[in-house]
Amino acid sequence: MTHIRQVLPDSNEWWKGEFELEYHERDILEHVSKFLSLPQIIAFTGLRRVGKTTLMFKIASDFIDGGLDPQNVIYFSFDDFRDAQVSEVIREYEELMGKNIKEGKYLLLLDEIQKLTNWEDQVKRIYDIHGKRVKIILSGSESLFLRKKSKETLSGRIFEFKVDTLSFREFLRFKETVKLECNLAFLI
Repeated sequence: MTHIRQVLPDSNEWWKGEFELEYHERDILEHVSKFLSLPQIIAFTGLRRVGKTTLMFKIASDFIDGGLDPQNVIYFSFDDFRDAQVSEVIREYEELMGKNIKEGKYLLLLDEIQKLTNWEDQVKRIYDIHGKRVKIILSGSESLFLRKKSKETLSGRIFEFKVDTLSFREFLRFKETVKLECNLAFLI
């Protein structure tokens, strides 16, 4: 059985200075960016394969480019860890990296959060204890906030953004970027 500590280094390439993100501009990022400096949690919801994780990685890259220590950016996917606890992820990170999230600023990216039982209370606890130092970004399925309990537990603490499939304008922009890259590669 794989343990949290084993997957953390591979999931956080920026810790090793090897992080390169292939990203095509999405309209939603401009809207979300206005909320990143606020203390509230950011949640991305939407269908599978619409780019929620890529948006999280783009935000991580922007935070690092803005001066945040890459080792203070923590990404974890609960895809294969349905029985894990958010506090366990943080504890494993602190031990692995020799960090204390009570000191400094951090970015915590929690992917596929809906796979955890009682995720709302877990995230609320982290936010209430560490919200001034830790910016939390979540991703989950479209049904992440269908349960009344989710909205009540995190009321006033979260901004939800639905990530849709590419708009036609985004599609054209994406195709133009690919076409330009192909033309440049041909010239080289």
